[in-house]
Amino acid sequence: MPASALLLNGNAVAPGLSFGVGKLDQNGSSEAPLLATIANGWVLNPHTSLNAGLLGSTLYRAGALGLDTQPWDSTLVSLQGTFSEDVTHNFRGASLMASLSHRLSERVSVSFNASQQTNGYRELSDALQDDDLDSTQGRSFKQFGVGVGWSTQTVGSLSLSVARSTDFNGDSTNYVRGGWSKQFGQVYVGASLERDTGTSTTEPESRFYLTVNISFGSRSVSSYVNTANNGSRAGVRYSDRSSQDRGWSLSSEQDFRNQRTSTSGAVDMVTPVSQLSGSLNRDSDNYTSWSARASGAVVAHNNGVTFSPYRVGDTFGIAKVGEEGGVRLDTPAGPTWTDTSGYAVLPSLSGYKRSSIQVDTRSLAKNVDIANAYQETEAARGSVNHVNFDVVRTRRVLLDVMDAEGNPLPGGASVFNDAGDFVTVVGEKGSVFIPDANHGGNLEVQYSGRTLCTFSLALPEKAQANELYETADAQCR
Repeated sequence: MPASALLLNGNAVAPGLSFGVGKLDQNGSSEAPLLATIANGWVLNPHTSLNAGLLGSTLYRAGALGLDTQPWDSTLVSLQGTFSEDVTHNFRGASLMASLSHRLSERVSVSFNASQQTNGYRELSDALQDDDLDSTQGRSFKQFGVGVGWSTQTVGSLSLSVARSTDFNGDSTNYVRGGWSKQFGQVYVGASLERDTGTSTTEPESRFYLTVNISFGSRSVSSYVNTANNGSRAGVRYSDRSSQDRGWSLSSEQDFRNQRTSTSGAVDMVTPVSQLSGSLNRDSDNYTSWSARASGAVVAHNNGVTFSPYRVGDTFGIAKVGEEGGVRLDTPAGPTWTDTSGYAVLPSLSGYKRSSIQVDTRSLAKNVDIANAYQETEAARGSVNHVNFDVVRTRRVLLDVMDAEGNPLPGGASVFNDAGDFVTVVGEKGSVFIPDANHGGNLEVQYSGRTLCTFSLALPEKAQANELYETADAQCR
């Protein structure tokens, strides 16, 4: 998402400092170079942000500078310049891009985009190719496009765009695209038609896309049909996400040109320490492929090390829910769980905006009470925030109390603790509900201002965490 897209929601936001090192493995290339990247962003004023980044390797180097600004409430402007050096083939060049979007009204918007690059500009993928890239055949020299969008509740959303691209040999291609989409209750329908005029070496081509998506709450069925000069494809997909923590899907696609059918299934789930996903695909040519993936993060803090199932952003937090482990919290990034010490990572919080964190009280033990299960934090970008949820372990006990003669205590009698504080009232047939029996001690029963008797609790040393209350018998003497 371009940074300019975020400006409509308020003041300009710039990403913080980020860097990375890795090894690139690209199919079709014998090269696997080490890569290093670094990027940063700055807010120049409430409506303008500046972003810069560098990429370096033994085969390719590049630098980019981008400016996103919102001069008026309904206008967004983005500019970007990229400079590259292909060390392998000894090419140097630059690419410039500009885009502007303007909202004429709540229902109508227009956009414009343009780009141009020099003959020596190359992408990283070009530098990995073994052949000589001196040829300019098919490489774009400049392009521009304009578009208009219109939406109403009755008709839906309509869009029309035209573009023109010119390569270094002077060949030009014109593009036109029209689209429509509308929501009919639980059914979404979208269609688009594209046409290009081709070049001196390619034929004109038309493409049509149709998408239908039917939602059944946490389940959905989607289908699509794509047609072009070189063939048609159609597919259907069923998705089920009955649980926020896990989901699965089945899909099938038919390639009518090659008479090939492929079927695939996928599952994913979120655990307290990672995200897990896997997929299996098989086609009519008896080719089978599968994949599995696990991802997560580890945060070291003053009180230990805590795992997160999600990537940790530059603005994050640490939550503590007493000493309770396995408690689920709903965060802006998704659900997380506390470790055995009661700590949980809040993987991503909004910078300079309110973020809500809520404890799922259903995940608390039955004998744990929480004062406030919902909190909000307003974090500065790049900060680490600490959120504490106060919890109290209680031991609720329902007693069947008899007097010395084996008769039930009178209903309505008052029960006091050793300090003389009122605890509860005797119910029917001598039942006494103690809301918190952790303090122990003797309990005194009074009726009409006089003391009837006293009794004490004889309970197991360990409370029953999965029950709302325990039951026991007692004798009042």
